[in-house]
Amino acid sequence: MNRLSLKIIGIAQKESLKSDVRSTKHGAVIFKNDMILGKGCNTRGKYYAYNQQFTIHAEVVAVIRCLKRHNRNVIRGSSVLVYRENGEGISNSKPCTRCTNILKSIGIVSIYYTTKSGIEKIWR
Repeated sequence: MNRLSLKIIGIAQKESLKSDVRSTKHGAVIFKNDMILGKGCNTRGKYYAYNQQFTIHAEVVAVIRCLKRHNRNVIRGSSVLVYRENGEGISNSKPCTRCTNILKSIGIVSIYYTTKSGIEKIWR
């Protein structure tokens, strides 16, 4: 397991429990030097015109909240932890390519995510 503070892990875990997606609960925390910049959980959305549901990823929710509160200079150089829980406990929460690109585009330099065996780091 990579070194992350228990505070960050705990916040990501609490965020995941707020998810309204029954099958898989993801939480994401954007942080810099143990300061929380943004957090969020995956949630269901709906295309009303087509009556179809979709999931907004926890990373995207955290990014939106982060950008509402902070400018990019504050965000630049930060990290994110994506946490997942399902009925069997902690599980793989590696961000998809689209979310990874969004995270990189706002200046996040380290992406951590949960696996069944602990926490992994994608880059830097």
